[in-house]
Amino acid sequence: TPRDTAPALQLKSLSKDEVPERLRPEFYFDFDRYPFAHSVLITGAHDVIEVLEKIHDYTATWIERKLQNRSSSATTFDDLTRQGLSLKVVGARPRVFVEQGSGLRGEGMNEAAFAPDALIGSLSTPSGQAAAAGQPHFALHIDVGAKILGGTFDLRSGGVYIGPGAVMEPGAHVAGPAIIGPRAVLRHGAYVRGDVIIGEGAVLRGELKNSIVMDHAELAHPGYAGDSIIGYKGHFGCQALTANLGLFGNELCVHVPGVSGDDGDGCRVALGRRKVGLILGDGSQLGCGTVTDPATLVGPQTHVYPLARLSAGCYGPNEIIKSRPEACGLLKREALQPR
Repeated sequence: TPRDTAPALQLKSLSKDEVPERLRPEFYFDFDRYPFAHSVLITGAHDVIEVLEKIHDYTATWIERKLQNRSSSATTFDDLTRQGLSLKVVGARPRVFVEQGSGLRGEGMNEAAFAPDALIGSLSTPSGQAAAAGQPHFALHIDVGAKILGGTFDLRSGGVYIGPGAVMEPGAHVAGPAIIGPRAVLRHGAYVRGDVIIGEGAVLRGELKNSIVMDHAELAHPGYAGDSIIGYKGHFGCQALTANLGLFGNELCVHVPGVSGDDGDGCRVALGRRKVGLILGDGSQLGCGTVTDPATLVGPQTHVYPLARLSAGCYGPNEIIKSRPEACGLLKREALQPR
């Protein structure tokens, strides 16, 4: 179509004031209403796509600063072994710090457990030995009241922080750098592949990579989110999937409608990245079996029915999206009526 072949605006060449509304973080996330511990990463970005480029450096720096401010009474790897805890280590022996004490309120917060299935360090060092000088030596930092009931920590590429009261079930896998927020739950089968921030009270069972999941969001079933940002109380139904790389691996473009949402308005914008998954606004959800194309942007309070396929573009806010297989896979879009 003419719209698809028209020259695209280069997002990175626009001034911050020129960034279209649909590509600004504040269109999707209301931090005044739903504060987020890592909101500075998002609000300080030129546009919502640029956030994806900043996750790695932000996460690695935040983890190191948190580690520097740890309690002097934190239990170390050597302390744990002296206490008789047998830890399976693959590669170099990682730094481990388990915070002690209480002072946090809430059910089960006076309980803690540390029983991971395995710790993975640098593979250039024989298993169980300290990392050689000059080798990366990342740390695992477990905060007060966290319950590590099993699972594997892969510290080859970055550190991992587990927040107060968080739970990691057997069979979960976390690769650093990764920040797991307070009271978050990593269910059996959760696969955190690195460069991930998970907010307070979030629930995860699926696969995440280079993504932010904000407070109380639920990706509680098998599924995938890569190069994505999930807003407050965002929700993935079972087997909801976000494609993040185009079929031919080219730089991604998206048609950005005008404020009116009229498909005949707006412009085509080159995002400056080959990988962009899903931007999901506060309170929005994908039904079971939904698949989103690379560079799908869903505004707040938008609800996608099961088995829908969303092509690249902008949806919402305040919208219900239904699949219509009887009409050759067309989507039916309706305004969300206030209660």
